[in-house]
Amino acid sequence: MESLVRPYFERLDKLHEEAGIALADLPGAALDWSPGAGMNSLSVLAAHIAGSERFWIGDAVAEKPSGRDREAEFRSSSLSGAALSKRLRASLDYAHDVLSTLKNQDLEAERISPRDGQPVTIGWCLALVLAHTASHVGHMQITRQLWEIYQRDVQYIARIIQDITMLTNLQTIHAMLGISPAYWHNLIQTIPIDLLNRPPAPGHWSAYQCLQHIIDVEHVFQSRLQAFLDRQESFPAFNPDAEGSQLIAEPSLTDLADEFSRLRAESLLMIEKIEPADLSLESRHQELGLVTLEMMLNEWPAHDLNHTIQAGRALMQPFIQACGPWAMYFSDHAFPD
Repeated sequence: MESLVRPYFERLDKLHEEAGIALADLPGAALDWSPGAGMNSLSVLAAHIAGSERFWIGDAVAEKPSGRDREAEFRSSSLSGAALSKRLRASLDYAHDVLSTLKNQDLEAERISPRDGQPVTIGWCLALVLAHTASHVGHMQITRQLWEIYQRDVQYIARIIQDITMLTNLQTIHAMLGISPAYWHNLIQTIPIDLLNRPPAPGHWSAYQCLQHIIDVEHVFQSRLQAFLDRQESFPAFNPDAEGSQLIAEPSLTDLADEFSRLRAESLLMIEKIEPADLSLESRHQELGLVTLEMMLNEWPAHDLNHTIQAGRALMQPFIQACGPWAMYFSDHAFPD
């Protein structure tokens, strides 16, 4: 190999190595991604490098037409990194085959440019190939860097959106839990105590029993929330039949509502201190297994509403029984006599 051709090969080989690095370990989406309007993807750049090299070294230097479709190079997509690397490898191998026989004096030999029909030298063609390939390998490197930056930005934005979503959910949970004390105060101040104490049917809870249970469980929720924030590995289950408060014959429902308001205010303050990142904290429920803080917080308003509905069903019964033919509209809520 002549002395002038050897460093040329060394430089061309190095450029192809850098192109391979730019393509390495990227998904298809990255290979077809474009940084912006009028800018080329990695797939297009790789295909264009290979096509241009084959054109100038084959069609011009070796005078062997390649049948190149230049426009097709700029439509390249859905090719794997391996397929693009193979195309570049074939182009480099072809360059080695053609140029390995060149002598220094051949660089001055004239050829007709297959692009515009003007006379050029082999040396001019080779310089064009090197400059063109170097330029587009640089574009490939920049495109890969921009893709990696884009991915980091996308992931960062996704985290922000996730945090906003979690924060919005926290605010909704806080709002839902915040309305319950006023509901129970209004109920107790306006509904006769006999109705509040009346179970809808034997073995079912009255509105009073529902409120007592909500108060009992408020302590449980507070304890569980603290267990998550303290990174405790587990927390116990709660059995309302065995661990719930004993009901009294003549309760002070106003005092119960006041107690619930006080406890719920404490709970809301605890929730206000939760960060979105805390929602993924895990602990093990004695019966249900591994759960997250987010799951437990969502159960809280669901539990509230469940027993609010249960209390409402208990209060509905005398009205359903007295509404005559309209009772059929409440069949989902009525208890048998």
